[in-house]
Amino acid sequence: MKLSTDNVEYLCVMIKSVYVLFGCVLIVCLSACNLEQARANQKQYVVIASDCLEPSNAEIFKRFEKTEGIKVKIIHLSADSIQYKLRTEGINCTIDAVILSSVFDINKLDNAKVLQTIPKESFPELLSNKYISKAQTWAGIGIDPYVLITKGDTLQKIKTYSNLLRENSWCTDLKNESDWYPFYSFVVKKNDSKSKFNAKDWITQLKSKEQKSHLFIDSLGPCKVNLTTYSRYKTNQSDSNSIYKKGKLVFPNQHIGGSYYNMVCFGIIKQAPNYTNGIKFFQYILQKTVNERLNNVLNKFPINSNKTSIYDYQQNLRFKKNHTSPVQLITNYDRLRTILSTIN
Repeated sequence: MKLSTDNVEYLCVMIKSVYVLFGCVLIVCLSACNLEQARANQKQYVVIASDCLEPSNAEIFKRFEKTEGIKVKIIHLSADSIQYKLRTEGINCTIDAVILSSVFDINKLDNAKVLQTIPKESFPELLSNKYISKAQTWAGIGIDPYVLITKGDTLQKIKTYSNLLRENSWCTDLKNESDWYPFYSFVVKKNDSKSKFNAKDWITQLKSKEQKSHLFIDSLGPCKVNLTTYSRYKTNQSDSNSIYKKGKLVFPNQHIGGSYYNMVCFGIIKQAPNYTNGIKFFQYILQKTVNERLNNVLNKFPINSNKTSIYDYQQNLRFKKNHTSPVQLITNYDRLRTILSTIN
């Protein structure tokens, strides 16, 4: 069958249309590929899980976002909730790093093998090795001293932690292992080397005089001294009817080495989606001015504190800076568990 001239022309038009359509599809596909490549330039993030920072505290790190192009997201979770989230979500977990308010909790995460080794070159030279864990998986970024709040004439008698053993009763708002282990680890180091009065004796006597009713909250209550941390004191100071407001703040052991202290700590998660961003954030928060601003929000002391700081709470105070730190004392935790199991 012969094709007419009209049929031939129609077939040619159809073939051209197919080529045009194919060309359009090809252009769309290439454009899509270019869009995929452009995603690398999208905004970067670093996700921090913390028991002491709130999502609104991300405002502290606005300059980091401006200079590095990395937005900081904060998830407020307890230490136990963070560990549960990491265990259940695995590689799908979005957490890059953690900031926890106790050496005890960050060490527990480390023992669970969820923290990543931070390269030695990523630690600032000004950060003492005693604030860095042995495996370089976490570091202290702020200091939280154990303080005493006294009232009445008690101030004249209470100047050291050992003075608590002379009191008829004392109170505390410290409730769990996260609060107590860093404190008791100093006690173990100080007393376990003595033959007549060891750490178990010290802790046993201290606990026997603890007032369980927590009436220290009422400034008219019978308890004249409260053992707490500086951050808790500052957090509760606005309560006008409490001992936090009306009592006198004492930093014990100022003439014999300085106050015992806990630390707020930082670590990077092993499966961190934004590992490089986490390293940059770590280096940023250890810059002196940034570290001061962060710890001022946390009601703690900067890790590189000195007497010329603009913060009045930091003046002329000692935290055993030339001695062993809570990071180094985690080796005492097994000994503590044995002691406390026989007392409780």
